Amino acid sequence: MMQPYDAFLSDIAREQEIGTIFFLGIDLEDPASLLAQPARHLALALPAPMMPATLRKQAKAVDRLSLHPFLVGPERGQAQLTMYNFTALSSTRPPSGTLRDLFPNLRTARQIAVETRPLDQVRAALPPTEGTADVLIVDLRGEEQVIAAALQAMAPGDRFAHVILRSGQEALYDGAQPMTRLAAQLGEAGYGIAGRNLDDPDIPCVHFRLDPRALRMVELKDALAQKDTELTAAAEARKALEAERAQERDGRKAAEARVVELKNTLAQKGTELTAAAEARKALEAERAQERDGRKAAEARVVELKDALHSQDTALKKKDADIAALEGQLAMLKGSMTQTEKRQRAIEDELIRAEVQIDMLRDLLKLPTTARETTP
Repeated sequence: MMQPYDAFLSDIAREQEIGTIFFLGIDLEDPASLLAQPARHLALALPAPMMPATLRKQAKAVDRLSLHPFLVGPERGQAQLTMYNFTALSSTRPPSGTLRDLFPNLRTARQIAVETRPLDQVRAALPPTEGTADVLIVDLRGEEQVIAAALQAMAPGDRFAHVILRSGQEALYDGAQPMTRLAAQLGEAGYGIAGRNLDDPDIPCVHFRLDPRALRMVELKDALAQKDTELTAAAEARKALEAERAQERDGRKAAEARVVELKNTLAQKGTELTAAAEARKALEAERAQERDGRKAAEARVVELKDALHSQDTALKKKDADIAALEGQLAMLKGSMTQTEKRQRAIEDELIRAEVQIDMLRDLLKLPTTARETTP
């Protein structure tokens, strides 16, 4: 079964040796035409659920065939692939109004989850094919602009020599780009149109060739854009420098004024320091006097302590003497008390004796004699 890109591959093979044919798609009904191409290597990137079992068997038997069970998209992850009743229109994007006008009976059959990988990661797994032309075939139904952007992001030496793109003349899916915009995007990456297959005018197949002159033009445009960016940056830097210089001048004036202010402040501080030094000398002299006075006071305190100790010792001796005298006085008072008691007893005895004598005289009828009064 002929494919819309077969004629382009035959033309390329007649001109130069093909290194790798890298097919990016959602499904591939008949890989026979690709396997028949005289390329060193054939790589097919299809979502795992859409990879035919017969193709898996062929990959085991054919060394130059490699299978990559991913849907090539904007990033690594997962996406929902919507299968329509027209299998050839299945996509991860919703259909646009244009596609529904072309296929009014289009309806969803089922949805399946598929793994996605970006172009650069999948291509990194391909074998090197130096000295040959690598061909990229894109049949991704709504993801074409992602591949065009990835090609723009590649270094010029890493880009595919040929890109065969099958896409809608108009945007057939939400978020997709029409063929004219894709051609312009690839032109910005250095690709020129080398051929068209318009068997299906609504979904044409276009061959883009990497044009060294166009690539050089792109490089020159990029260099010019870089120069413009550098010139703009230089102009901005110059403005910033002039502003900095103005600020420096203003800052210099402010600094000079500040220097004058600081000099005046320094002179004032010098005067204050001189006064402080004089005050310090006076304070040190006062402190010296205080130290001398403190030493004299300490000596006087020692002297007074010694005198107080002597007086205390003398007072203690006097207290002892007074205590001894008080003891002696107490003894004398006791002795006097005993003497007084004995005298009163004697007097009492004398009184009783006189009474008895008077009684005897009365009994004896003796004349009363004058009594001697005891002093």
